[in-house]
Amino acid sequence: MPCCSAYKCHYKSGDKKSSGNLSFHRFPKDKDLKREWIRNTGRANFQPSESAILCSCHFEDDCFKTPRTERPRLKDDAIPTIFKEIPEHLQKEIKLKSFRRSASKLRSDDWEKKIAKKKCDRLKEKKRQQKLLLKLQKNVFLDHCYSFGDVQTLERKFMENTERLETLQKKLKIQLARNCQFKKDVNFMKEVIDDLREQKFVKKGDTEILQDFNGIAIPDLLFRRNKTNQLLNKHNREAYSPEIRKFAETLSSISMKAYEYVRKTFNFALPCPTTLRNWHSTTDGAP
Repeated sequence: MPCCSAYKCHYKSGDKKSSGNLSFHRFPKDKDLKREWIRNTGRANFQPSESAILCSCHFEDDCFKTPRTERPRLKDDAIPTIFKEIPEHLQKEIKLKSFRRSASKLRSDDWEKKIAKKKCDRLKEKKRQQKLLLKLQKNVFLDHCYSFGDVQTLERKFMENTERLETLQKKLKIQLARNCQFKKDVNFMKEVIDDLREQKFVKKGDTEILQDFNGIAIPDLLFRRNKTNQLLNKHNREAYSPEIRKFAETLSSISMKAYEYVRKTFNFALPCPTTLRNWHSTTDGAP
């Protein structure tokens, strides 16, 4: 009977007396995800075999596609984080990683709430303007007496001007929303660059190179890709945009530690190291 591979965990698959209702799960085939599992087990120089397993007590409830009371199935990106006995050198690392994942999720949720609030405010403003236009239309007919032909002409012109006004208002709102998002992206990129400098992942000269990406909506592109991953419950297989690719190649050429840090901050929305190596092999290593 295979035993759970976690550090000092003695539950065995098939042993109902000791394991009870626990389920057991094989290590993933994805190299990056498998590396996270191995690191969290807390076992030094551990290389799992094809039959190596972890029991379900090491996973949070939100790591499962189905409730634990049914046949448990892990999500494709599930990572074990619950371990009663962990070597000291891994405790801080796991806590920090869990904090970053929670912080990334909070940022995404706050961003969605703000967008929803703006949409609600726009609808209220549009309704108020429609009421004002209707009131103006009534006043025109009450204050002036025209022939039937004149009234039809005025009504047609009024509707044309109303449609033109609505079109201009939509364009203005779209532009204002883009400007607001651009400011947020610039501020967020500054926070990421400052964080990298504080962590000593990059030098001062390198931060000036990264600041060139302030004019590109990198955070917004990564949040959108991350949201798509969450909706699909798996990594997005679509091609990366030219902006994300240029940012990834530039950052990885400066420091792989900085690249891994930013990749984890955005919940792995950036390409994996294997993809980077494939890109470098086709461009002779030039970012």
